[in-house]
Order: sequence, then C-alpha cells, then structure tokens
Amino acid sequence: MNSKQTRTILMILTLLMPLILWWTRTDDLKSMSAYANSGNNFYYHAMHMFASWFFLLQGAAKRRNLYYWIGFGMGGILLTNMYVVPTVHNVVTAITLGTAVASMVFYSTKHNMSSNILMSVLAIGIFVLGYLVDSVHLFFAEWFSMLVIAVHMIKKVYIDKE
Repeated sequence: MNSKQTRTILMILTLLMPLILWWTRTDDLKSMSAYANSGNNFYYHAMHMFASWFFLLQGAAKRRNLYYWIGFGMGGILLTNMYVVPTVHNVVTAITLGTAVASMVFYSTKHNMSSNILMSVLAIGIFVLGYLVDSVHLFFAEWFSMLVIAVHMIKKVYIDKE
C-alpha cells in the first residue's frame, strides 16, 4: 500500500485538485482557502486529504517525524475554516508550510543542501509575495509553493533509500 507509485499518485492528485477547483469555480476568490465554503469545495477538501495521506505515508516510509506533523497540519488547515476562525487558520497554514520547508532543509544531505535551501526560499518567497502583493494572485502563489514542495518530495520518494 505504501509504494512509491501510491505516493506519487497522491502528490499528483494534490497538485491537480486546486487546478480543477480553479477551472470549476463560480466566483473569483483570492486564495485556495476562500473556496472552503464554495459550491465546488470538494476539490479543496480533496487536495488537503490527498496531501495529508501523502505526508503520513511518506513519514511511515522514511521514518521521519516531521512528515507526520505536516500531514496532521494539512488536516488542521481543513479543520480551521478561514470563515469561522481566520486567525487560527492562517497560523495553522503558516506552521504547516513552515514545517514542510523546514523538513526540506533538515532532512537534506550535504550534497543537496544548497538546492533545498534555494527551493525553500522560493516556496516561502512566492507564498509571501502572493499574500502581501495584490498584483500577484494568491491562489497561484499558493499553488506554485505547493509545486516547489511537491517536486522536492517526489525527489525524496525516488532518490532517498527507504
């Protein structure tokens, strides 16, 4: 059940769900979290569910505790709806993204350290840019940050020994 192919499919589905969410939208909302109460919120929930499953399986396969916390954080983002508790939602999202980026650096080898730091800075930088600058669409900044982390994680799936 915890094969490399399963984890790859989960990560691909995690990246596809926001795109389907965007294509099937009825309103132009700023962020992914803004779609939590929309008519097509199925894709928003599916994205977090697939990401959570990926990180829980990755934690079991690699025996790395931070991956479990990222998986629980993805579930926590769903539990803290931005329309009900926006501050808590933003804090949980920031902690989850921070933990994902920290794991990229913390679990890297000396050979990959500089590229992982660069990818981490890119993921955080694009996310913050989308959050703070109106001319950068936050939805796509979030998606691009997810893509950077996903590329790193798929690399971890196939290159690291299990």
